[in-house]
Amino acid sequence: MKIFTVLSLALLCLSCTGNHDELDDGRFFSFGNQSADWVIVNYWAEWCAPCRKEIPELNELNDFLMKDGSVIKVYGVNFDLLGREDLKRIAEKMNITFPNFLGDPSFMNSSSRPEVLPTTFLFDGSGGLVKEFLGPQTKEDLLEFIAKGLNSST
Repeated sequence: MKIFTVLSLALLCLSCTGNHDELDDGRFFSFGNQSADWVIVNYWAEWCAPCRKEIPELNELNDFLMKDGSVIKVYGVNFDLLGREDLKRIAEKMNITFPNFLGDPSFMNSSSRPEVLPTTFLFDGSGGLVKEFLGPQTKEDLLEFIAKGLNSST
């Protein structure tokens, strides 16, 4: 009986952490089920003026194909952790075209929640954190950083 209880609790815990990786379109994210070479995760909020300013830059980076063939994917995390319907409404209002997590993604457990907005995290395609950027970023700055990393690794 104890084994059944322990297994039930373990399955419950696994299902709870999996929900953190649910996207606003109903899909679930994992580094294993995505094909991007670079993953950008951006924390934003509607009330954050610099966030609103950088959204068009991030929209342009989503599904971006670099000269070397590398693909960039962008994902958002609403700092206020809005529910699905509110998140969808605000994302449409702000013209956010990249997918958003419904909660803090489980792979972000290794770092604390941002204290500055916007905050942008850059991951390699396998989930290794490459860089944390504080404050608004431009498309050019992010592409330049990625290109420098590619040049230094070859």
